[in-house]
Amino acid sequence: NLHWLGARTYDQVPAYQQAMDVLLIANLQNPNTASSFPLRFFEHLATGKPVVSTPMPALAEFSEHFTTASAGDFVPAIEMP
Repeated sequence: NLHWLGARTYDQVPAYQQAMDVLLIANLQNPNTASSFPLRFFEHLATGKPVVSTPMPALAEFSEHFTTASAGDFVPAIEMP
């Protein structure tokens, strides 16, 4: 289930992450995201929970620590961990 909660303060983020089963980095595939690095990636990894991300070149060196899934594979990847 997805719930839009609106803006939260930075110190509230860990409590929300702990309540999640899988942490997502779902970005559109375009030139902007191809050259960006999602800083929340390290925060997600630090929780010890499964992380699923759309393909991003900047995350390639960390590929053993998370699952990469494109649009068609995203839902099964979330259900798998």
